[in-house]
Amino acid sequence: MLCLRDLALPDGTKLPRVEWEDNYCGLACIQSIMDAEGLPVPTLDTLLAEGIESGAYDTAKEWIFRGHLEMGCSYGLNGEIFPEAPISFLEDLPAIQVAPIISVSCNFSLSPKARGGQLVVFRGTRVSNTEGEVCCCDDPSRQGAAVDEVEHTRFWSGFSGSALILKSSKSWQELRSIMRSIIVDKR
Repeated sequence: MLCLRDLALPDGTKLPRVEWEDNYCGLACIQSIMDAEGLPVPTLDTLLAEGIESGAYDTAKEWIFRGHLEMGCSYGLNGEIFPEAPISFLEDLPAIQVAPIISVSCNFSLSPKARGGQLVVFRGTRVSNTEGEVCCCDDPSRQGAAVDEVEHTRFWSGFSGSALILKSSKSWQELRSIMRSIIVDKR
């Protein structure tokens, strides 16, 4: 599964692998998008080292969407950050073959104070015979190894409002105008 090694930062600081095991969610989401777009997928070690060197990791804020966007662009993706994305907009995207990376609470906590902290790739919704409406996602956390569907209300209760959309550079311009029309309709 994970192959992260200890990492030496440019300033010489050594970061043990165990410090990164629960902090790679955005990088794994980028890998998932690249794979879905048919692009070569770098290792987590490569993305981790490049992300830290490029400033995608801020010691105060941890991983930042701007850094994830820049990393994706360096590998043939293009995209946009939506700091206040309407849920209805995000739920429409899988129908046009777009899977946004969204910030949700860790373990999909129902706590009203829990917002963000974990990045997942949202794949859409479906009706489950046992749970009603569920959200399908790629969740790179330890929990995500066993869970790829979360009850709709629980999934969105910890949504921070932030989303990152990445798509292959070849299809980005056309997609961007389609997304703009969807988001205008949702307001």
